[in-house]
Amino acid sequence: MNTKYFGDPDHKIPFSIRTFDNYEYIGNRKLKFYEKWKLNHRTNYETGAQFEVLEKKFITSHFSVLKWMDFIVNIEPVMYERFFAGIFSPEEVYFKLSAKK
Repeated sequence: MNTKYFGDPDHKIPFSIRTFDNYEYIGNRKLKFYEKWKLNHRTNYETGAQFEVLEKKFITSHFSVLKWMDFIVNIEPVMYERFFAGIFSPEEVYFKLSAKK
């Protein structure tokens, strides 16, 4: 878990790489195995909100010595989050979204 979540009183909700999965607009793009599975397990609480996820990635550090790790953890971010984030925690989760109306 990120130290910013515990250390900053403004951080009330922890974010993960899958935070917007339940609200993601899929469209006609090809889906990975996990994405196909999540379509049947959405918990968007019957809201009509949908976002096109233009980009999502972990930012491991803004410190240049560790910045190279961004590439490695973002090869397969769901697997990284599940198995390695507790060992090597990222500093931030970055999302670039577009609201679908």
